[in-house]
Amino acid sequence: MKRRVLWSVILTMALSLVFYGANQSPAQAAKRTCTFQLLDRATNTANENKHVIVCFATKLGVSVEKALAVARTESRYDEWAVNPDSGALGLYQHMPTYWDQRVRRYDQLLDRYRVDHRVWHNPRANTLIALGLARDVGWWPWGG
Repeated sequence: MKRRVLWSVILTMALSLVFYGANQSPAQAAKRTCTFQLLDRATNTANENKHVIVCFATKLGVSVEKALAVARTESRYDEWAVNPDSGALGLYQHMPTYWDQRVRRYDQLLDRYRVDHRVWHNPRANTLIALGLARDVGWWPWGG
């Protein structure tokens, strides 16, 4: 009887590891756990902004490493970053003259992920538009 219970516990644990993805990569885990409904807060921490980047990059099939590197270089993950010389804005330093055009271009993508506040300082809007652009035309707007 004890042996049967032990084997039952072992089998249950093994099956739960298989079904719940214990051996998933971080990107696979992010794909499974990302939610975007609660994203329109006034300010986020750098770690929260990194999580947003990882989630969207994974969902859009864009290199997570490149997406994080570009955001780190452009803004240090600060959604309120403004370049005093060029006027570029947000996590991915979009130029203000292109922002509205890019919002219109990626309107359906923003809708799909329920991003309501389509302002440059919304980390989800800024990231989603940047990664949509990177997916569609590459990283050349950011120099490579």
